[in-house]
Amino acid sequence: MLKKPFVSTLFISISPLLTLFSYNIAQIEFMAVVRSLVLSLVFGIIIYLLFWLVLRKTNLHASISSISIFLFLSYGHLQKGMLSIPNIGNFIGRTIILVPTLVILFSLAICLLWQKRNNIEKINNSIFIFSLILFLAPLLQLFFYYISRTVEQNVTHIQQKNTISLTDKRPDIYFIILDTYSRQDELLNRYNIDNSKFIDELRSFGFYIADCSLSNYSYTPGSIGSTLNMNYLFNVVSEPENSRNTGLLYDLVTNNSVRQTLEGGGYQVVAFDTGYNWVNWKDADIYYGNPLIYLTDPFLYPFETMVIDTTALRILEKHNLITIKNVNTAIPIDYVRSHIKKTYNAIANLKDTTHIEGPKFVYAHIMVPHSPYVFNPDGSANWENYFDEHTGSISPEVNKLEGYSNNLQFINNQIFNVIQTLINAPGPDPVIIIQGDHSWYYNNRYPILNAYYFPEKDYSALYPDISPVNSFRVVFNKYFNSGLPLLEDISIAEDINRPFSRKIVDPQTLNCQGRID
Repeated sequence: MLKKPFVSTLFISISPLLTLFSYNIAQIEFMAVVRSLVLSLVFGIIIYLLFWLVLRKTNLHASISSISIFLFLSYGHLQKGMLSIPNIGNFIGRTIILVPTLVILFSLAICLLWQKRNNIEKINNSIFIFSLILFLAPLLQLFFYYISRTVEQNVTHIQQKNTISLTDKRPDIYFIILDTYSRQDELLNRYNIDNSKFIDELRSFGFYIADCSLSNYSYTPGSIGSTLNMNYLFNVVSEPENSRNTGLLYDLVTNNSVRQTLEGGGYQVVAFDTGYNWVNWKDADIYYGNPLIYLTDPFLYPFETMVIDTTALRILEKHNLITIKNVNTAIPIDYVRSHIKKTYNAIANLKDTTHIEGPKFVYAHIMVPHSPYVFNPDGSANWENYFDEHTGSISPEVNKLEGYSNNLQFINNQIFNVIQTLINAPGPDPVIIIQGDHSWYYNNRYPILNAYYFPEKDYSALYPDISPVNSFRVVFNKYFNSGLPLLEDISIAEDINRPFSRKIVDPQTLNCQGRID
């Protein structure tokens, strides 16, 4: 049976990581956390054994090891807290001040424990209670999160009834989201990025381009959730306008009426790993994503970079003693490499879906031209012009406009090849919808790319300012005789913390010129 002092060490070794996971659970899947948990647990056991070898005769090893592990794993949080203190934070939070201070305090703690060594059992009992609370707090938070998600999913399923009767005419349907893809006139007028070549290529293949389209929401889960539920979020579920139920918001992305309806009509659902837990449909009939990749990939994932930033490893990274961004590092630990890998895998697998016997609904959310701006137009990696949104690091020489433009050209080339493959594949042509979930400009994230391909090229039901909330209404009306009325095309004010708001905004800061020839 494990003794309390050793159990305290185990709890303290993994509790900070569980807490970090619980705060980010909507964006991170558990498999992305396992590697960090195992390494932290091993680290804690090693520290415990080292102090046991040196101090076992004094019985101080357990308490000192617990304190040292806790300080190591909490250093990043402590430093960030210090740096946030007005006026004096930039001084007392400096590594050169904070580290010696912690060393002195740790030394004083050892001296105090030495004086109290005759009562070490009481001290260890107190540390055990502290470690137990530290361990149970995130577990309870995770437990209630999963329970609430289960309840929300059941409620969502009850309120989203399949109202469409599918006919025998069931084309393959591809819904391709290109994250942060802005509309053509916005790119040209605001950034002087001429995207007309790609738009003309889409038209040459028979696509209809909604030249004046605006997204209904300016953030990803709101935009995708409303599109796939063919309705505004405040109409999909019974939530008050000031509700902060973001868990339900994320559930509307994975459990949505478009998917439920097509599944009920005999469609296979095909989905891809994006690296973001809340947008992944891991329960799809065919899912291109291997959970074990999180254990075997030689890269750091976003959660692991956060672990580095919240522990004493932050010292090494912040002072360039190790690097998590340099491609030339001896150990390839940059999560951006994983982003590149996932992007190429999604593109390749998207082409391979033509071999899946239909009917099928293919949902592909590709995280480009969204940052990091790591792609050159030819597909090579641009490691000099790079922005890492997870750590907030922007190198002085970074040019975000150039990086976004390069990412845009890269994904244009890749998606054009995908379209060629999908349309030229044997069998009937598919329905293809290519959309941005929101645009790039931070003050107006609504003007988006919105392109449709219908096999018969009959676009009489489409119009220049159609918004995503009506995309599948048009498709279902056209191919399944659903008779769904089109909704008013509106844009909702950005507030991800109040996702069911009804506040309408007018985001048209630049007058839409329609088609740019």
